[in-house]
Amino acid sequence: MNKPQTRLQTLRLNILLPSHLGFDLYLSGPGPWAVGSSLECEIPLRGRYISRRHVELRREHSALRFRDLGSTNGTFLNDERLPEGVLVDGAALRVGEALLRLANTATESEPAAQAPPGFRLLSTVSLGRTEPAAADEDPNRRHYSVEEVARLVGTFLAEEKSGQEWTMLCRLLREALVCRAVRCYLWQGSRLTLKGEEGPFPESQITPETAQRLAALPRMAAVELAQGEGRLGVAVLPIHFGGKRAVFLGAAEADGDPMLRHQEVLPVLYVLCRLVLRWAEELGQHERRVGELADHIRAIEAGLAADPESAEPIVGQCPALLKEIRTVGQVAPTEVPVLLLGPTGSGKELFARRSHRLSKRSAGAFVPINCASIPETLLESELFGVERGAYTGADRSRAGLFEKASGGTLFLDEIADLPVGLQPKLLRVLEEKHVAPLGSSRSRPVDVRFIAATNQDPSELIRSGRFREDLYFRLAGTVIRIPPLCERGGDILLLANYFLHVANREFGKAVRGFEEEAVKTLRSYPWPGNVRQLQAVVKQMVLMGEGPVVTEEMVTAALERYHPGSGQRDAGLWRLPWSEAYERFEEEYFRRRMKDHHGSMAGLAREIRMTRPNLYLKLKKYGLKPE
Repeated sequence: MNKPQTRLQTLRLNILLPSHLGFDLYLSGPGPWAVGSSLECEIPLRGRYISRRHVELRREHSALRFRDLGSTNGTFLNDERLPEGVLVDGAALRVGEALLRLANTATESEPAAQAPPGFRLLSTVSLGRTEPAAADEDPNRRHYSVEEVARLVGTFLAEEKSGQEWTMLCRLLREALVCRAVRCYLWQGSRLTLKGEEGPFPESQITPETAQRLAALPRMAAVELAQGEGRLGVAVLPIHFGGKRAVFLGAAEADGDPMLRHQEVLPVLYVLCRLVLRWAEELGQHERRVGELADHIRAIEAGLAADPESAEPIVGQCPALLKEIRTVGQVAPTEVPVLLLGPTGSGKELFARRSHRLSKRSAGAFVPINCASIPETLLESELFGVERGAYTGADRSRAGLFEKASGGTLFLDEIADLPVGLQPKLLRVLEEKHVAPLGSSRSRPVDVRFIAATNQDPSELIRSGRFREDLYFRLAGTVIRIPPLCERGGDILLLANYFLHVANREFGKAVRGFEEEAVKTLRSYPWPGNVRQLQAVVKQMVLMGEGPVVTEEMVTAALERYHPGSGQRDAGLWRLPWSEAYERFEEEYFRRRMKDHHGSMAGLAREIRMTRPNLYLKLKKYGLKPE
């Protein structure tokens, strides 16, 4: 009769390295485990005098049998060089500069050894550890731990502004630890707030509940997913700064312990992450104090409240967005006209202001005008100016926007709505740099840089005869296409955190971040109003919310207030097949336009640039009746 197999006890092997780095490895199974400097070893160790394959370890009951693999510098048990032997509790095995000790007597005071259900603990890491001082060592010699080094270096940091430190650190850790994806969380009491991420994170394997249990590990650790057929290594890197605790979770690219395979960078990563987070925390407080004082001074001087959005930055890491930002930097110092293309609310005016600030005309005026907001009868006089007596009521001469922007930049927003009759006059100003006010027979020179923007397709406008082709080519010296928010992926979290900071300052709140489920809801929403809509929704959540973090319920409620029905109807739109998503969006589009429009159907058809027969067909398709 076969005896039932007994489950082998997990052995805890403590490894001490000279670089202030200590490992507790949790060994399960019989082995063997090769120890050496090669990444092909099961236990790779970095240090002097360690051969590529130095020594082999095998389980022997509650001890480890070691066998030297022909290393150059040998293996020492309690300072005696031996080709093989047994490592038991209390004994020390020296492999090059590394010291290995067996620590089977795990106690309940080791919370790091309690991996979440479904995960197997591979290792835990301690920083700032040193070997006991030798008897003849100078007693006045100071040993600095990594924690102390972080504090010392932090005092010499120059004050610079980042604003995207969470995403920057996630990207750094992803590259340094060779991870598929990295997420960063901040503890808010007993809850986790998602602050940044880089790469496609395996949400199906690391659920929010599992992430919370991993983030509770008290020190650096590596765990392995033990469920299913595949294996997933996860690096856990907790960082303490300014009385707070952040945790980075990295999904490893390959099998094995991600900490052991990249152990040489761990102290540097820890120091750098702690410094950057502490530095950003102090700078944020400093920036808030300076900003409040500057707002107060401006309000006193102008007698008005300062506009906090006048110098709003362009926030984002989307490759398409960064490409266009670089393009702005290249063309801004030139006199080349710029045409900005992008949907409503995507940030076209921010790009125009950035181009002006980076240009040689930054000391001049930035004059914006929305061509769609001024009646056609007044637009000509607004642009070109008017002479006294030019028409009834013109009792004085008035300079137009071309002259007011002379020496600076004129931003023509919604240029596609410029009346066809004014387009030849604008073309003439662009070519001759002269403007003739209404009622005047003489033209005046103007020195203006032109930036135009539209949310419509220029090629369609030209085909339909609503926009002159020669004017388009004159304005489109450089074309910059700003992507809609739904195509910017991780930028939604970046922008939400930025708007959260602005709203906290505006309303005097202290909301710290977003729960993971809240972020998922924000990402699944299509954002037809783009960045402007996201900003409005975040401001609503901060204004109406009462808790320390933004929850999924708060996001849904804010979306519902912004567009009734959108909180539930649109939450999963981006996960639907294209045909179903298109029909759902189209139905919602016509439903909302019908609700907002109270005039004739001919007027609505003109507004949405659709023929009246096609409009009636769409309304019939979705059962919508004109009132």
